[in-house]
Amino acid sequence: MKKKWYQIGILDKNLCSNCNSEFQGLQTLDHHSQICPSCKIECIWFSFKNEKTLQIIPEFAPKEFQTFIKWAQKEFDEIEFLELILSFEEIAEAL
Repeated sequence: MKKKWYQIGILDKNLCSNCNSEFQGLQTLDHHSQICPSCKIECIWFSFKNEKTLQIIPEFAPKEFQTFIKWAQKEFDEIEFLELILSFEEIAEAL
C-alpha cells in the first residue's frame, strides 16, 4: 500500500499523514525538515494565509517532488523560498 505523502490541515489542528496523531505548533513556513513529535518521521510544514497547513513527508513523495525539495533547500534561502510559496499561492487562488 502506497503511503500518503502529504496532509492538509488547519492552523492549530493538524494530523500527521504518517501516524494520524493530532498536534499543534509545528506548522511553519520553512523549507527545512522537521520531525513529527509522535512517529519521528521527517516532514516539512507550510502554513498559508487561508489558515490551512500542508505537511509533506519527503520519503513518501514522488521522486520528482523529492528532487524539487532538495533543490529548493540547497538553492534558496528562507526569503526566496517564501517568495516561491507565495507565487504558488497566487496561482492557486486564480484556479
